[in-house]
Amino acid sequence: MYAKSQPVETIMEHTQALLTNYDVLREKYPDLLTDRQWLLLKIAVQYHDAGKVYSRFQNMIRKQLGLSLLPCSVDHDIPHNFLSPLFVPIKKLRKEVGLSVEEERVLLQAIAYHHERNKDIRQLKDAILEVINQDLHPNMKDIQSCLDMPLPERLSTLQLAKVNKQIDYRDANYLDYVLIKGLLLRLDHAASAHEPIELHSSYDVSEYVNSYLKEKEGLRPLQVFTQENQDRNLVLIGQTGMGKTEAALLWLGKGKGFFTLPLRVSLNALYERTKDVKKIAYVDANQRPIAGLLHSNALDFLFKNQEDSEENEQSLHDLEQSYQQSRLLSRKLTFSTIDQILTFPFYFKGHEKWLATLSYSKLVIDEIQAYSPRIAAVLLKGIQRIHQLGGKFLIMTATMPTFFLEKMNEWDFRLEGITFMKHLQMT
Repeated sequence: MYAKSQPVETIMEHTQALLTNYDVLREKYPDLLTDRQWLLLKIAVQYHDAGKVYSRFQNMIRKQLGLSLLPCSVDHDIPHNFLSPLFVPIKKLRKEVGLSVEEERVLLQAIAYHHERNKDIRQLKDAILEVINQDLHPNMKDIQSCLDMPLPERLSTLQLAKVNKQIDYRDANYLDYVLIKGLLLRLDHAASAHEPIELHSSYDVSEYVNSYLKEKEGLRPLQVFTQENQDRNLVLIGQTGMGKTEAALLWLGKGKGFFTLPLRVSLNALYERTKDVKKIAYVDANQRPIAGLLHSNALDFLFKNQEDSEENEQSLHDLEQSYQQSRLLSRKLTFSTIDQILTFPFYFKGHEKWLATLSYSKLVIDEIQAYSPRIAAVLLKGIQRIHQLGGKFLIMTATMPTFFLEKMNEWDFRLEGITFMKHLQMT
């Protein structure tokens, strides 16, 4: 049974691609989730596309491939992600792994909403029941053979009661839901694009910066400070010329990093400087940039100096792939505008992907004084969420708005006195 038509891919082939990336993610970032959360994520991966066995969905793919259509006694337009939770063997999981009510709800919802549709699952209950009785149950032998996973003895809409009301930011299970759903989205998008979930995870940017600075002039006090405090969240306030950019790169160290600036032209220059073999030379063994560039005109900039010729076709392909990998958040270091990665406080559909990624990343926000109060408020909320999930941040600025520090101190107090800031004033 098919999952995709371009390229042709079966449900199990697509699922296996996710599981391969799951193994990579767990190997590279083992502390990202607890053992229980890793288990939930793996189950979500295994069953996320099970609903595609519905004959109507299969016929959509078969029609595109020019194949004969399957008999289909019902033709309700039901998103496959609403059918997938039916196939999770909840009773078996309760018995064998002690699945709790809260875990069950997070798991089923991550699967049901890994695609966001403008449909209410509650209004589809009768149609889903018809699909179960007239299409799924009669074909369970073929479905079992296709999915090759444990399935419930009998499918039931009772399981969908756990997904009637989608978990949102006001829910007690919101942060767990963000991690499971967000990482499922990352895995799914990477597998669909046939790209790795993480690239160059072993490359430590601070090693490259250290080599560059030692040849040039050595480390400045600020740079020594950030390198010695890579495990802390920092707010650095200091004038231009102190080497703040290199200090931020040293702070990133071995971590997965996102470096933001308000101006695209500044990001472009920093990207060029980082990959320049005569400067920081943050490139892999094939001399290809490890860092990615992500903003609205990034692809145009990457293509700017490349001639559109047959000899240069591979180079153009590499640049396009690099941009795609940046969009998938796969790059070890990404230079980005905030609108690309820090809009999740608006809680748009699918925002969990970005927040889950930042939960195990290190975020640099440079020149924060350049943002309007409205944007700064969004940044503050984003930083709070990132901190709650265990991500790290470094804020650099020449001048820090008073209200910004006051609000961060207020949150510090609310977090039961946990100190997550370090003010460094160097004049």
